[in-house]
Amino acid sequence: MQVLCKRTSHSPDVCCPVCGQGFVLVCERQSKADRSHALRDVTQVLRGHHLSLPGTGAHPQRGFPVVHSSGANDFSGAVVLGNAPSWAL
Repeated sequence: MQVLCKRTSHSPDVCCPVCGQGFVLVCERQSKADRSHALRDVTQVLRGHHLSLPGTGAHPQRGFPVVHSSGANDFSGAVVLGNAPSWAL
């Protein structure tokens, strides 16, 4: 499964544990257990962005994908959205 993360300042699904920047998550429906694991993966990636830069500037300005280890990614909606042009995000 793949999750597309996009910056937001309103009603975030998850916030970076380092800088507090909010993100909306776009993903296909999944079980609560899968969503919990995906949120853990997203949080880890957000924390990793800060290895080289401090503050909210550490995160990509546009949407970025986070691959979650369980499930197929080939035809997921988030993968398709992840490859969408920036005007579609």
